[in-house]
Amino acid sequence: MFKDKSTLIMLLPALLITAGLSIYAVTVLWMRLGKENSPAGILREIVSLPSFWESLGFSLGVTAVSAVLSLGIGVAASKLLFGKKRSTGAGALFWVPMAVPHFVGAYLVIWFFSQSGWAASLTQQLGLIDQRTEFPILTNDRGGIGIILSYVWKEIPFVILMTAPVYLEMNNTARQAVATLGGGVFRKFKDAEWPYLKAVTLETGVILFAFVFGAFEVPELVGATRPEMIGVTIFEWYSGGNWEERPYAYAVSACIGIIFIALSALLMWYTRRLRIRIWRRE
Repeated sequence: MFKDKSTLIMLLPALLITAGLSIYAVTVLWMRLGKENSPAGILREIVSLPSFWESLGFSLGVTAVSAVLSLGIGVAASKLLFGKKRSTGAGALFWVPMAVPHFVGAYLVIWFFSQSGWAASLTQQLGLIDQRTEFPILTNDRGGIGIILSYVWKEIPFVILMTAPVYLEMNNTARQAVATLGGGVFRKFKDAEWPYLKAVTLETGVILFAFVFGAFEVPELVGATRPEMIGVTIFEWYSGGNWEERPYAYAVSACIGIIFIALSALLMWYTRRLRIRIWRRE
């Protein structure tokens, strides 16, 4: 994963702090859960709730679509901007959403795509619809379209930020060899670019998945009452009037933390092997 020991030493404080805080948070949550009730009993109660499975399925679907769209569009934009000409002026436009907080981005989505928003007003003025109520429901909808729109336009610049250095440092020899052998755009990407992009794309995908899956503010603003994202469900369990549901919030939060910590460790091991193969040109 690291080219030399000096890099590891420089990153060691950040790694220790991140790992320590993550483990501490999960431990405290689990200990608090144990004081409230039996962890195994609470987990059995949670898995028997239809609302939990509805929220979990909805969260997985919205998160997967948001992450895949962000990665696909972001990698394509990075290739377009930095694959050949090393664009800087046009690329600066993609950094604008990164300066906008997520909750502000959610409000902008409402302003643009709600039935009382700018897009509905424009289509009405163009004569495409007679009334604004005929405009498709894209925010606070049961399909999670508003949530997906909010995260995709916010996370595409992050994907570009992560993949642009790969294109800037990529050796063009492999791409030229594929083109010489008659390979098209897809073959050049698959054979010459994807081996270099695979590790960082997987890492970025896991970051996006973890962030979107457990988020609260955007689903609360642009999501429907039902179904709801798991982060909203956890917040309602914790802050609601039913104190018997508070241990549910502890349990699900601890489980999500454990799963993503384990997934991150597995990903670090796998991407390290990928990078070693690239350095050795295997």
